[in-house]
Amino acid sequence: MEFTSNNYYLRRTKVKLRKFLIYCAAPLFILGLILFNPLKSEASTQGVIGDNYPSQWKNLPLGATSDSWGMSTRYCTSFVAFRLSTENKFEIPRGFGNANEWASNASARGYVVNSTPSRGAVAYWNSNHVAWVADVSGSNVTIEEYNYGYTGNYNTRTIDKGNPDGYIHFKDVAIQNTLGDWATNTTWSEMNVGINDYYTIPHTLRWQYYDVNKKEWHEIQTGQSNWITLAVNKGQYLINVDVLDSNNKVLETKTMGTDGATSSVINGTNVTREANGEYLLGASSNNPYMSYQIKLYNCNTGKWFTQFNSQWARFKPEAGVQYVVQFEIYGWNRLLDYKSYGFVG
Repeated sequence: MEFTSNNYYLRRTKVKLRKFLIYCAAPLFILGLILFNPLKSEASTQGVIGDNYPSQWKNLPLGATSDSWGMSTRYCTSFVAFRLSTENKFEIPRGFGNANEWASNASARGYVVNSTPSRGAVAYWNSNHVAWVADVSGSNVTIEEYNYGYTGNYNTRTIDKGNPDGYIHFKDVAIQNTLGDWATNTTWSEMNVGINDYYTIPHTLRWQYYDVNKKEWHEIQTGQSNWITLAVNKGQYLINVDVLDSNNKVLETKTMGTDGATSSVINGTNVTREANGEYLLGASSNNPYMSYQIKLYNCNTGKWFTQFNSQWARFKPEAGVQYVVQFEIYGWNRLLDYKSYGFVG
């Protein structure tokens, strides 16, 4: 889900946003999870222009004539020459050769040829193919091309940046000011969240998260970083990032859903009475890096009275007194899971 700055500017329409989230929390969360994965297999649409190859050429048979740059129409070279002219404002010299000659011809003329993709660059394959780079997101490169698979038609696809033999930089296109895909990394006790930031104008990023269960907004940070670290209990959350200009006006907002920063749980407990009347208390977790606390509650007095900062402990109860023992696990000083059991001394 995405919130537009016009309709959901947090400071101006806070009440509307809160009501919207309260009554729509479940579908928002499900939709957020659908949008959550930044490694989708389908091609990214960021930067893709589409098939705007001139109709006077694409309606002819494959290679029926030559284009304005001396390329055979509906071939990969003709489409890339056209795209360089219209988007990059660069006119490739006539007779630049077959696709497998472009890299050497470009290098000989002083253009940069390397393994680094960027929007507007030309991806080339020595097997005789070229394509126009529409978008770069991490190691993923989205390209537009003609005659892929010898079809003579338009095609777009997302590939690994190492798939082509290299990239030719005639006159790369500046990326429009926009936010790109999400990137996430989850550890035992925290979530690292990032977003590709393509803004070239001065700006800051304001990060917040919304606790769907508690219906509360929380500020995380505001600054230059496009990465944040979030450690929260299990639950339903929305992570929100605003792009702010120099006057703190919201230029763009993106929101995603997550079920929390950790899957750490208590998966085993022990409350065993021993022969000497003591109880052996202990717990285990699926996370080997957790810290543990064991707390005891006297039901007769109504007070918590003992706390062990350990995974295992021994406790000698008073005869006939009812107790509750609570096992807790912590990560980054946050309570992640707990289990409670009653017993009588």
